Formats: sequence, C-alpha cells, structure tokens
Amino acid sequence: TGSGIRVGVWDDGIDGTHEDFLLHDAGGAVTGTRLLTAGGGGDHGTAVAGVIGASGYRGAACGTLPHLFRGMAPEVELFGWFPHPIWGPSITHFASSISNGMDVSNHSYVQDTDGRYMSNTQQMDRLVRGTTDYRGSPVPPRPMTWAAGNNGRFPAYSSVEGYFSVEAPAKNVITVGAVIGNVAGSRNH
Repeated sequence: TGSGIRVGVWDDGIDGTHEDFLLHDAGGAVTGTRLLTAGGGGDHGTAVAGVIGASGYRGAACGTLPHLFRGMAPEVELFGWFPHPIWGPSITHFASSISNGMDVSNHSYVQDTDGRYMSNTQQMDRLVRGTTDYRGSPVPPRPMTWAAGNNGRFPAYSSVEGYFSVEAPAKNVITVGAVIGNVAGSRNH
C-alpha cells in the first residue's frame, strides 16, 4: 500500500487539489492530504504521482468503478519538487529532501545526453549509494527511479540510437524506458 513511505517526485509539480491525493472521511469530506509539498500543478507531475500513489477516489466520479485507477502504492505520502533542475538534483537539494523523510524518488528528465557517463550521472550514482553534502554531512543512500529519456531505440534529446539513446545511464538507479513495437500498424510505447 505504501503506508509509511514518502516518495519524491521531481517533475513539473503535483496538483494539490486532485482528490486522489486528498484524504476523505466516510461521507466524502476532505480531512487532509497525502501531499507533503505539491510544488506546482503540472499535468505530467500529477500523472506520474498518480501512477505512483493515486487513491483512485475520483474513479466513481469519472464513471468507472470506485478505486479502479489506483496507483501502485495508494497510501504513500508525496513530495512534489518543482521546478526540477534541468540535469537532476544537486547533492544539497537531494539531501534536503532526505532530511524531510523522503524514502525513494522519481525523476522524469534526463541525466546526460547520448548515453554518456558524465559528472551529472556520476552524482546520481553517489546519491544512490550515499554521499556527503557540501558541508560534509552524510547523505544516506536512497533508491531512485529515472526516465530513460528514450523513444524505443531512438533518443528523446540527442541524435544517437540503441543503448546510447538511454539518457539516464547511471549504473545504480532504476531506469524505466520505452519500447516501440508495430502491432497492426500502430505504435505501442
């Protein structure tokens, strides 16, 4: 269920008024929220947060079965971080979110282009393993999920193909990518 887990979502923010992140009593009245920070109200960040932890409360109002559209962990608490840094969180930024109790994070942007293992990517590996911030304070290890930044074998932000289309090449993160197949003339992602 995700109960007791806090997830950071680095994206374009989470809609703080979306009922799938609010707590309701038996009569449907709002009693609280599972959003620790919303950080804006972006469509993509709200959708990503929904996949992670939507309660499914809005399902009935949308004409479906109640709770049909639940997220993977409908009881998590969520941090919405916006605006996200273009090339990932700095160690200081990431450390501050851990000090607020974040257990795992999701990142919907690229680390580096062309699949290169560069300084930003190396920093992500240090954050996953645990590191120190700019003051020398310990930053404990935390798992991270990243968007691969690809469209099948093609990159989203560069001009290479194959493995090098993965624009989240850190070794220690969980990278989620796209696969393109041709089924009856349509493209499936």
